Amino acid sequence: MKISEDRIRHLSKLIMEELDGIDMLDYLSEPNEIRLKIVDIFNSELKLDEEVHDKVIEQMNNKSEQNYLIDGTPEWEAEYEQNYQKEMVKRRGFEE
Repeated sequence: MKISEDRIRHLSKLIMEELDGIDMLDYLSEPNEIRLKIVDIFNSELKLDEEVHDKVIEQMNNKSEQNYLIDGTPEWEAEYEQNYQKEMVKRRGFEE
């Protein structure tokens, strides 16, 4: 998924506004440092999503040649989602 830097900055500001509204919350770092960390997390997650998407598409293209999966069909979409979730679990270190 593509999200512009402006949109990411806007979302980080909205998150910080919500955090500011929590009375029992005390910051251990400066609010701007936290906001910048939120931006970093967004960017990391988007990069991971793109890498996983690209890998799964490559796998699906190779598999499609063997199993005749047609891009966009319900079968292809189900296979994509399954492979995407497996790769995300693997990349995040949640494998059993």
